[in-house]
Amino acid sequence: MKMTDSDYASLRDAIQKLFAYPKYDFKSIWNNYRKSKLSDTRFRWDAMWASGFKPDYSYLKDCHIDTALRKIIAELDSECEG
Repeated sequence: MKMTDSDYASLRDAIQKLFAYPKYDFKSIWNNYRKSKLSDTRFRWDAMWASGFKPDYSYLKDCHIDTALRKIIAELDSECEG
C-alpha cells in the first residue's frame, strides 16, 4: 500500500469516529447502499468524504486511497461481526 502509515491511521480513525455515532450505524448504512444498488466503492468513498479526511493527492492516486479504504472497511466489517 502506498499510503503512509500515518495517513492510513488518520483515515481509519476518521472513519471509525464517523461510525461511532449511533445514527451512523455501519451495517445498516452499508445494507442501505446495497439495497439502493449503490456499489461498495461508492460506500467506501462516501464514508471517507463524510469522515472529513482530506487525502494528500501530492503522493496518492485514487487507487492507492481505495486500497486503504478497502482494508479499513473490511476491518470495520469484521469488528461488527465479532
